[in-house]
This record gives sequence, C-alpha cells and structure tokens, in this order.
Amino acid sequence: MGGHVENEMKFTRQSSDSSCVLTRVLEFLVYNDYSVTKQSEKVYEDHYYDTPDLILFKNDCSARVRDHGNNKKMTIKIPITKENGIVSRKEIESVCDDYNELQSFVSSNYEDGIVLKEVVSLKTARNNIFFKAGREFTLSIDDCKLSDGNREENFIEIEIESIDNLRIDEFGLEGLTFFITKELGFNPTDESKYSRALRWKLSVSG
Repeated sequence: MGGHVENEMKFTRQSSDSSCVLTRVLEFLVYNDYSVTKQSEKVYEDHYYDTPDLILFKNDCSARVRDHGNNKKMTIKIPITKENGIVSRKEIESVCDDYNELQSFVSSNYEDGIVLKEVVSLKTARNNIFFKAGREFTLSIDDCKLSDGNREENFIEIEIESIDNLRIDEFGLEGLTFFITKELGFNPTDESKYSRALRWKLSVSG
C-alpha cells in the first residue's frame, strides 16, 4: 500500500474525441522547448463507491476501484487544500481483488464501520505526456464516458500533476495553462471525476 500527496491543475470541456487535443498539446510543448520525456496510453474503468447517504461525496472524498482489465487498483482520495486552481489531495493506493478488500481498505484508511456500495462508474481512455519544465510534470488527456444504458455524456479532462510534490505556488506553467484555456477552449475546474459522475447520474435518474 502506498500514499502520497497529489498536486494537480485540471481543465475540462465537452467533447468525445481528444486526438486533436493531444496533437496540439504536443506541438505546443515542443515549440516552446518543454522537454517531453515519455508518452503512454491506457484504457480503464473507474468504479466509485460510497455509503448510502454519500458520506465520501459530502466530504469531497472518493473511494474507487480502477479496472485495467488484467489488474485492479483501489484508491482513496482525501482533500487537503484548493488554492489558485491547484488541488492538493492525500492519495492512498493498493492492489485490489474483490469488494471485501475495498471495504477493509476504506475502514482502515478513512473511517471504520462505514458500509460501501458502488454508486457510479466512468470509462476513460488516457494519454499521458511526461515533460520537464525545470521540474517534472505529467500531463494527462482523458477521454471520459458516462453511460446509464440509455443516455451518455462525453467529456475531456486535462490534468497537470507535479511528479515531485511541488508546492502550489511553484508550478510556473502560465504559458501552458493559457494555451489550454484560450487556444483549446478548456475551463479550469477543481471538481473531482467522482463528483462530476455522481452529479450526472443524479440528474439522469431524477
């Protein structure tokens, strides 16, 4: 089991195809002399769990199982701060084989005695770009899909995360964030994917 502090900036827009976004972000990074060190792709489905009265959601926390097909990982996220568009959260992770492991994991790391059930799931195709701008960062472009069988919603999120737990006031990526918002048309957000997915589900079912 491992834990760390996640410091990230997030941006979102409605869309169902991130291929042009990936191309333009890479062009921007290369043109502006950012050092791109690595790229990767992955597809997975996140299953979010909460109590019947949504205790985790109400406290801006989340408990999820990420299913990659051949392996699963459970994660708890607990908020620390939200400042200047950068969200800091404590993130605790471990491998997962079944629901009972998640239940025990959350009881040990969040609150003992709470009973969880799955409340919503989210499919994601992620492109990761690792780059250096003085420090090391990961830029993730996520194609996200919510579906209840009859209705669906697609959106893209861009997440920029400090790999070395950089302090909030030290990101220094104003040119990149300006490009993402003004040229690509993304909006800054500090809402978690769990919160967005749950709001969507409640609006559909309501």
